Amino acid sequence: MIAFVLYFDLTINNNTIDERLKQKTLEAISIVESRNNSKAKHSIVKKGVQKGHYALGKFGLMPNTIKDIIKKDRLLSLTHSYVLKYNQIQLKTLIENDIRFEYEIASKLYDRLQKKYKTLDKISYSWLNGSVKNTSVKNHWYVKRVEKQFKRSIL
Repeated sequence: MIAFVLYFDLTINNNTIDERLKQKTLEAISIVESRNNSKAKHSIVKKGVQKGHYALGKFGLMPNTIKDIIKKDRLLSLTHSYVLKYNQIQLKTLIENDIRFEYEIASKLYDRLQKKYKTLDKISYSWLNGSVKNTSVKNHWYVKRVEKQFKRSIL
């Protein structure tokens, strides 16, 4: 009985720590992306798969990324399948007006990146660029900014 209680307590504490790391990381990303402003105006992407689109909300989420997360998540695909038909303007309105939805999408993206890359530098680099092709990303300007905000966070 004592071993079970000890194991259970450690599991709860580890989950709490993981959740706090996620919250700190997402807060740092939102400050770098938009100064934590859901209605921030992001630049239009000029090349690549996201060409012609712009990031949305305080986390700088790309429309294709939002739709991809919904498609790959069983619960979101059941509750938010209608979003897959949204254009850029409709997505922007949704993100600006539904902070829970915005956080849920950002949280799912974080979970995916954390599982794949494990470290803050690679998670933040991938948040901006979509994937980590270069193993050395520590000196990238975006990574440095996210890490700086992460260290400032008091969550």
